[in-house]
Amino acid sequence: MEFLCGECDLEAHKKNVFHGREALFHGYLEPIPPTKAVVMGENGQPHFCEQVCQLPLPARRAICECTHEIEVTAGKHISVVTMNGRYDVCLPRKVCPTCLVEWTPGVKELLRYRYWPSTTNCQTLYSFDVFEAFAHN
Repeated sequence: MEFLCGECDLEAHKKNVFHGREALFHGYLEPIPPTKAVVMGENGQPHFCEQVCQLPLPARRAICECTHEIEVTAGKHISVVTMNGRYDVCLPRKVCPTCLVEWTPGVKELLRYRYWPSTTNCQTLYSFDVFEAFAHN
C-alpha cells in the first residue's frame, strides 16, 4: 500500500478517478470516495472536503475552428458502476470561450471508451469490466 500526501493524492486522483483510497482517521482506515479530498485543517487535523470528479475519458483535441484554449468543466452528474463499486462523477464538458460551442460525450464516445449507458439519458453507466467479469464463468 502506498501512502500519499494530500497534494500527491489529488494529482494521482486526477489521473485515476477510480483508484482505491483510504485515510487514517481517529486511528482507523476509512475509504475515501472519489468525490472527497483529504485536506489538513488549520488545527493540523485532516478532514474531508468535496471535489468534483469527471469521468475519465480522453478529451477531443478540438471542438471548433477557434484557436483559443478550450475550457473543460464538469457537466452532467452521473453514476458509474465498475467492478470496484458505484461512483458519482460528472461527464466532462468542453466549451469554446470565443464561439461558445459546447461538447459533452455522447453514446458513441462512451461506448468507444468502454462505458455502457444503462439508461436512455446516460444517467447511469456500466464499465465494461463488469460485463467481462460475468461473461467468463
